Amino acid sequence: MTSIHGQKGVISLIVNENEMPYYIEENKKVRLELLINPHAFPSRMTMGQIKEMGEIERDVYIKDNKIKNKILVGPCKYYALRHQVDDKFQYRNGGKFDIITKQPVRGRKNNGGLRFGQMERDILIGIGAWNTINEIWSIDKTKINICPISGKFNPNCCRKEITVSQSFVICLSYLRALGYDILRKDNKYSIIKFDPSILPKTDTLKFGDINPQDLRYKNGVILPICLRSDRLEYLYKYGKKLVEKEVRNLLKAKNGAFHKYVDGHVVNRSIRSVITLNPNLKIDISPLMLI
Repeated sequence: MTSIHGQKGVISLIVNENEMPYYIEENKKVRLELLINPHAFPSRMTMGQIKEMGEIERDVYIKDNKIKNKILVGPCKYYALRHQVDDKFQYRNGGKFDIITKQPVRGRKNNGGLRFGQMERDILIGIGAWNTINEIWSIDKTKINICPISGKFNPNCCRKEITVSQSFVICLSYLRALGYDILRKDNKYSIIKFDPSILPKTDTLKFGDINPQDLRYKNGVILPICLRSDRLEYLYKYGKKLVEKEVRNLLKAKNGAFHKYVDGHVVNRSIRSVITLNPNLKIDISPLMLI
């Protein structure tokens, strides 16, 4: 069920009317029809629902036993909800993959997968489901070259091939477009200034040496893919602090590369259903609510 203020929820318990709490009005017992957990209001901040009820505090009784504190009780408009399984049902058991992230594509219309985020990951860690975590975070494995001596990735000198996540390559590309690089030495990672000399010049390339879907040309050198590199190049010249702000936005913000591709992964095999309004059910405009 949901109120007009968006305070949605599921029905956890249905009891007989004579078991519901009540309050006294004009020497008559008025039974409550709906009870709501008060902890839902501070987080969703739907204070309009309390205003709609009139902010009236009453003495409420449960089986003729008076509750010690007064309770907010009043009429509130509510909608009935249902699961529209036929229309909103989404599942995926394999399909297309994104050529850049190497994770399943997103979106129901593309038969895409669902995002397995940071909170879901923490739950698996808490219950010790390491095999499941390893399976989900191994979807986008890829190969990358590293110098065993200097610790630089994709160097011009000696190379050693290692297996990493494609999400690491994407974050590395964002950092390099911002003038920074990741160094791995003695199994420890550090961020350093980027040396563009390790990137090959365009005049030395031959047809087939690069994949235009993964890289692009920029000022005579190949820069890793970065959707905002033009703006960041300007910021890098005229505002160092702005560049640091952009780095934080790209790697830590909700839509940043780190949050999207490292903290969470798109699951290849997934299923879900969505709760939506049921237009066929009548709306009861005057239930009483206990908070």
